[in-house]
Amino acid sequence: MPPDYAGQNLRGRSFKGENLTGANFSKADIRGANFTNAILKNADFTGAKAGLQKHWTIGLLILSWLLSALLGLFSLTIGVLVAYLFDPKNTEDFIIGIVFLIVLLFFCITTIREGLTAGLGAIAIAGVGVGAITGTGFITVATKKAGLLALAGVLAVALVITVAIAITLAIAISIAIDGAIIAAILTLAGALFGALVVALSGTLNGALVGVLSGALILFSAYIGWRSLAGNEKEAWVRSFAVAFAATGGTSFHGTDLTDADFTGAVLRNTDFRKANLTRTHFYEVKKLDLARVGKTTLINRDILNLLVTCNGRNKSYLGTNLKGANLIGADLKEANLKDADLTEATFQGACLE
Repeated sequence: MPPDYAGQNLRGRSFKGENLTGANFSKADIRGANFTNAILKNADFTGAKAGLQKHWTIGLLILSWLLSALLGLFSLTIGVLVAYLFDPKNTEDFIIGIVFLIVLLFFCITTIREGLTAGLGAIAIAGVGVGAITGTGFITVATKKAGLLALAGVLAVALVITVAIAITLAIAISIAIDGAIIAAILTLAGALFGALVVALSGTLNGALVGVLSGALILFSAYIGWRSLAGNEKEAWVRSFAVAFAATGGTSFHGTDLTDADFTGAVLRNTDFRKANLTRTHFYEVKKLDLARVGKTTLINRDILNLLVTCNGRNKSYLGTNLKGANLIGADLKEANLKDADLTEATFQGACLE
């Protein structure tokens, strides 16, 4: 007779490599449980709660604060550098400050329009261009100094990428604990540059540091939010953040989940890499978009949403991988499934009108 763990507290339990065919885990707390390489054919996980245990949540929470502190410090560094150079009384430094701001603005605009990868490429091109200019013999020593400092500024702007990744991870961790800490994270980051603004209150430089640092924090927060919202331009950032946030979460790595049922389960911070998801039922699961899915069919957001909602009416799945998809009772009226891989998929009770 299959084992019955319905409603039990299984946090941190190891079922690694076990044969649990037909086991009942309905409404069980499986946060941090390890099912790596287990056999879970026809297993019932309806209403189960997967994800991180409390001590992992606390650890990642602390790390998110450290990342926020790093964000604030980087923003302060860049803000102070620009404010120091932005001195109208010193023509040379003033020009350097303007160049720095232009490079920074160029990076931000490119990143918003094309993504972080393109932003990094733009910084690399700008760095090469500045280096080429300062390396010629047709300019003055002062211009060389300005060029070298501008090049240093270009390299400093690259820190913004680290800042953006840091805030992305912080937001990802916040979502992992129901998003309650997002405001606190941004408050902490703001406090780090706010302290310096207070110290320099009444000065033009102090105001400039505050405005620029605040702008960088908001910019990084936007990129972080955009990546987690599924924007393809930041797919690699999202992948990194989700993988990081899934550390210590429930693991189904390499597990055979053929015909397993996760209806209504919470699956944030869960590892499904290399799992066999043939006809696995994901109807109305929560936070599956924050699970680590590897190269499974769930990597396609459209397919993931289809499996969760079972609503594909009037939508196109042209040439998509629906191998082993569980679409029992799905509404696929007028859906386009041309050239899709439907091997081992089930459409029992589905509307294919």
